[in-house]
Amino acid sequence: MNHIIDFLHLRSPRKFWHPIIGLSLMGAFGWFLLFPSMTYAQDPVVTPLDQHVESMRFGMKLLGGWALANIVTGSLGRSQTSGTTRYFHEMNAGWNAVNLTIASVALMTLPDVSTWTLEQGVQEASRLDKILLFNAGLDLGYMALGYALIERGKRLDSSRLQGYGQSLILQGAFLFVFDIAFAYFHVDITEAIRVQSMAGGAGLTFSMNL
Repeated sequence: MNHIIDFLHLRSPRKFWHPIIGLSLMGAFGWFLLFPSMTYAQDPVVTPLDQHVESMRFGMKLLGGWALANIVTGSLGRSQTSGTTRYFHEMNAGWNAVNLTIASVALMTLPDVSTWTLEQGVQEASRLDKILLFNAGLDLGYMALGYALIERGKRLDSSRLQGYGQSLILQGAFLFVFDIAFAYFHVDITEAIRVQSMAGGAGLTFSMNL
């Protein structure tokens, strides 16, 4: 617990942490507040396969928004700060350049589920669930690596390592919440596709009681 408290009171000025932490909280709770209303309150008659694609679209838009916000704040912060804080912003911008690329490519290559069979839909939806959970494990690894970089940076008196470590903890925490929340909502879509497949697709539509 003391290590966590120490991390929250690192040398970086609070005025630079507040906007980033605010963005993290927005991203973390965005799934719980926005995902149900955006995906379930559209067309009352929508197939689970459609919902599978819409969940992917929403998730990638959220990831892209987080990435853009970090690239902007990171680029500005890097040019206006020094020391550990400068490297914190530098890593935020660089890390999210990758996230933005991933989100953009994913949005441009969303699958055409109209060509899928229900069996294929079950396979693809289950595959996404597994990927999300695997990614959540990687996210914990990012945070652990960030902590290790901070400790090594302290021993070597390296502002770069400490700043990069802070950023990895923040980015890993956001991605962990993102992946877990995505998986939490998407597993119901997977189950709906599976039920529809078992019933032979006879007029079933997707619904969820929230």
